[in-house]
Parts: sequence; structure tokens; C-alpha cells
Amino acid sequence: MKKANWLELSQFFSNKKIRASFSMKRSINSEIFNVLDFAKLSGFKHDLIAIPNQTHSINVKNTTIGGEILNSDGVFSSNHMVVCSIKVADCLPIFFAHKTELFFGIVHAGWRGLVNGIILESIKLIKSRKIALNQVDVFIGPSIQACCFEVGGDIIDRFNPKFIKQNMNSKYFVNLQGIAKNKLEIEGILKKHIKVSEDCTYCQFERYFSFRREGDKSARMFGLIGVKQK
Repeated sequence: MKKANWLELSQFFSNKKIRASFSMKRSINSEIFNVLDFAKLSGFKHDLIAIPNQTHSINVKNTTIGGEILNSDGVFSSNHMVVCSIKVADCLPIFFAHKTELFFGIVHAGWRGLVNGIILESIKLIKSRKIALNQVDVFIGPSIQACCFEVGGDIIDRFNPKFIKQNMNSKYFVNLQGIAKNKLEIEGILKKHIKVSEDCTYCQFERYFSFRREGDKSARMFGLIGVKQK
């Protein structure tokens, strides 16, 4: 059977109306060059693709329309015609969906976003929509893992020591997924409702792009979440 050109993530959400997908290298190699093409490839037929203009900020927004979402690194919606999107190449794609109600979103969280508070801002937005946090599922998608995310001593103090390991060569490695999961739990998302991919975008060069590995020439993966179309 031919392998799909993307990861189907819908199984990580209790709400059966929700669908989510994540592109891989095969998607791009199949001449899928932008998020609109990937949305079509992975089965989204909606025209309203919300595309944050990502700047490693902590800004997240709720939207009822598609198109570019300025000054934002995360987007949420309750409009069944909207598909929320982000692009990543090592940073964490964090997917959110209510277990039964029509509410969903996705956030681009690099290390700066994590330490500066993008998860707290996401939780504030969810609560502002009168959404009960104990009814929200979260999936943290493929991203650079602790095995490969090395940081220098100049910024090590910005991370929770609980999620730092130092090897025999005195190099520091940070578990970004652990930091994100911990912050989600502190803010009220139930531990049992958080799933985390073990795929490392840096290690798995045959599956994913990696900015840290490939530099400025690196392409991006796309994350999408929306409502299944009948």
C-alpha cells in the first residue's frame, strides 16, 4: 500500500468531527509547495485557511475568516469552515481541540515562544471563549527533541532546570516537549488529555525538514486542524 504523504492526526482527538494533519518531506517532494496545496492534498476542502504571519511572538488569535492572520503565532476558531494552520521546521506544532464542542486551534511554539508565554496566552484565549480546560485535548506534533536541541550557556537560565540535561562534554540539551507539557498542565489542561509525538525533526532527516540541521535553506512542514467535511 502506498504511504500517505502526510501524518493523519485525527485519532489524537476525542471529538470525531475534528481532523488534523501534518506534512512531511514526501509532501513537498510531491510538488506540494504551500499550505493551500497541502490542505487540498490531505483532504481539507474548505476555502478558509487561516495562516498566521509567524514571528516567534506569543500572540494568538481567534478568527472566523481565512487568509493571513497578522502578528500571530497561533490561531483558533469555532467556525466549521475555517482550517487553522501553522508552519514549522523544528519548533513545536501544538494542536488543540474541544472534546465535544466546535472549537480548535494550532500554535507555533519555538523555544522563545515557550519561555516568553505563548502557552499561557493560548490558555487565556481558550478561557475567554468560555471553554472548560478539562474538556480540551492537546497534541504536540513532531519537533526537535532533547537528543538534539543543544543550547549555549548564555540562554540556559531561561529554561526550567528540570528539563535540562548536561552531557560529559558540558553541553546543555533542553526538552522542549517536557516544558510545553508542564506549562499546559500548570495552566489547567489535564495530563491524560495531552499527547506528545516522539518524532525528532532533526534526527529523522528522511521524514522531516529541520532548520537547525539545514539552516536557511530548510523548507517547512505544515500543521492543519479543522472540521471534517461530510
